[in-house]
Amino acid sequence: MTVNANHPIYQQILREENTEKQGKQIRNLADLALLSQGLLTGSGLTDFVKRSVELMSGEQKGRIIL
Repeated sequence: MTVNANHPIYQQILREENTEKQGKQIRNLADLALLSQGLLTGSGLTDFVKRSVELMSGEQKGRIIL
């Protein structure tokens, strides 16, 4: 995977002080790369959706049923 260190999202992740949130953001970016290639399926896809909702809302949510 190639990372564009000049991209604003990358810069935002580097500034994140909460290491748990930072890890989730990095995992989401990696999952987005897999998703764009059709390689994210099954439980990986479910985890990605759950983590995305959690990151967007700023708090941990319950189970997501797809």
